[in-house]
Amino acid sequence: MNSQGINKKIWSWEIETDFFEKMLHTNITSLMLTCKYFGNWMKDHNLDGDEYAAPAPGQPNTNKGYGKIINIGSVRGIRAVANGGGGNVPYNTTKGAVEMLTKAYAADLRPNVQVNAIGPTITYTPMMVGILPPDENVRNNIANALPAQRIGYEIDVVGAAIFLASAASDMVTAATIYPDGGLVATS
Repeated sequence: MNSQGINKKIWSWEIETDFFEKMLHTNITSLMLTCKYFGNWMKDHNLDGDEYAAPAPGQPNTNKGYGKIINIGSVRGIRAVANGGGGNVPYNTTKGAVEMLTKAYAADLRPNVQVNAIGPTITYTPMMVGILPPDENVRNNIANALPAQRIGYEIDVVGAAIFLASAASDMVTAATIYPDGGLVATS
């Protein structure tokens, strides 16, 4: 599970380069480094951590490493904020990059390492305490237009994570699952 990220609402005309670079470093570079180091280790090792012998020169590579990388993105990687909810240019940009980073690493680490992502909607996490209203009914009214008629909670991401981490998803790679309450379908 590869989950690093920061967000700060700032209008596009007020973005400072230092802040934008910090968000890129946290939201993209950190995921890239995790994919790089863990992905390359997984490519050459099985689940028990046993290293496979390198093939002899001229022989095919029969390494059968195995692993699962799950990047946490956001539905904002494919949907800009509408209805006056602006100030998300840096966040949307970095979460869009998570989408492509996931696809690119899935292509590079194939066939036995699957790289996927989870792109939740606005989710009540510790990072959002103090940003979202403390009253649950008021919070859920924010997402009243969604089919689920509520925002996400941490538990809403668990099912997707369990599936992507399990052998049941061995044929799923370069994909993003959106626990978004129907946002992608209805916006």
